[in-house]
Amino acid sequence: VQYGPMVNAHAAYLTNYHVLSLERTAQFFADVFDQRVSEGVIENAEVDGAAKVLPLLKRSSSISLTLRWSILMKVACVLTARGSGCMSQVRLN
Repeated sequence: VQYGPMVNAHAAYLTNYHVLSLERTAQFFADVFDQRVSEGVIENAEVDGAAKVLPLLKRSSSISLTLRWSILMKVACVLTARGSGCMSQVRLN
């Protein structure tokens, strides 16, 4: 099954910004859209989103160094931790 970019965006948003677990994010899709999304799809959405953000960060000079560092740390957590809890330790303010 393939999901569109909006499903991927929502999955990454819920797990990163709202710091929902993979299980709770999957349950959100089941409750709201009556379509359960696997935890693997959610993890892949996070990795795909992180890969798309990195080139933008490298090119953008309008983002402050502090914000850029926070985003890079968050991306690093997504790419390496895969649910180990570091996502809740990195906040974008």
